[in-house]
Amino acid sequence: EDVADTCTMPSEDFPVSISGLTLTRGQRNVQNSPGGAVYSEKSLTLDSVVISASVAARGGGLGIQTRYPGQSVTIRNSSFIDNVAKPIAGANVGTNGGGMLVRERCGTVTPGVMVDIADSLFQGNRTEPTDFSSAGAGIFADTRSTLTITDSRIVGNTIVAQNPSVPTQNNRGGGVSVESAVAVL
Repeated sequence: EDVADTCTMPSEDFPVSISGLTLTRGQRNVQNSPGGAVYSEKSLTLDSVVISASVAARGGGLGIQTRYPGQSVTIRNSSFIDNVAKPIAGANVGTNGGGMLVRERCGTVTPGVMVDIADSLFQGNRTEPTDFSSAGAGIFADTRSTLTITDSRIVGNTIVAQNPSVPTQNNRGGGVSVESAVAVL
């Protein structure tokens, strides 16, 4: 998909719903691409979904890229367990959102995006950065969205430190990292 065409002439948003599904060992082998198990640029609802042991450069379990005003992401009764964001062979990029990543698709500000997570678990997710910073081993949100997390557990998520260390890099948010978003926890 040509990013320039997609961003200047986007199609319309439509709702996507997934429920009662277990996704294990998903892998996205495309450099700089998010979403090891699930990737979406549309409004998305996950209900009673388990995403585990999946890998991508960003958003090891789930990768969402926002681009529509009023777009929504709703996650209920779901689990993100042991997912990993790490560089894909040959790529040297930042690794964010081991469990889940939400970011802008086109580099612009998409107004009114709502991300609502309830009654869910983010556990054992990690990021494995190399030369660049890493953020949000459990959840990473870098969009002008409103992120609301209620009645959920975010435990045991880890940013694996670079070895050898990279003094100019700043790893942050083992559980949750919020940049350019409004968070209600």
